[in-house]
Amino acid sequence: STLRSVGLSYDPRLIYGDDNQYMNASRFGLWQMPEQLARLMVFLSDKNICSVLEIGTFKGWTTTILASYLKCLEPKLETTTIDPVKQFPEYPIWKELGISYIEADSSALEGHNFDFCFIDGDHSYESLRVDYDVVGQHARICAIHDINEELCPDVAKFWSELRVSENASFLEFLDHSEGREIMGIGVRY
Repeated sequence: STLRSVGLSYDPRLIYGDDNQYMNASRFGLWQMPEQLARLMVFLSDKNICSVLEIGTFKGWTTTILASYLKCLEPKLETTTIDPVKQFPEYPIWKELGISYIEADSSALEGHNFDFCFIDGDHSYESLRVDYDVVGQHARICAIHDINEELCPDVAKFWSELRVSENASFLEFLDHSEGREIMGIGVRY
């Protein structure tokens, strides 16, 4: 219910099912399925996450929610979010949460390792491949957004190939009150 109270980003497809009532009239708010993101956060709760990278900041709401939650579990948490185009105002709480923003793509962080990487940037196959190869595969836990999104077939293709090619454990959070193929979060750990 905390995720819902933040508000959900407007989407004319009315994608949120039972949670459509929490949709804002603007692009501000989470552009996530609340149940999917909540299940991801519960999964991360006992994983000792000290460093986070989010690829694809957009409006910064997912960054803020993830960092707020994970910082409660690890006070020394450091969160970095990157996007080649800044689309959000300065959020005063980011300093308190230890969030830093870099106006760049994933190549700017090549060679860096993170406990958790959340890839939600450019949804083309080629860009996703680069984000994963440069940073995601080096993270202890990597999540990819939109693995089940009807409008993102490249992400679904990449996720399917990843599950076959890597010797790792995988989870999927696909919850939707109406059973629609909307968003979805895949986790490699």
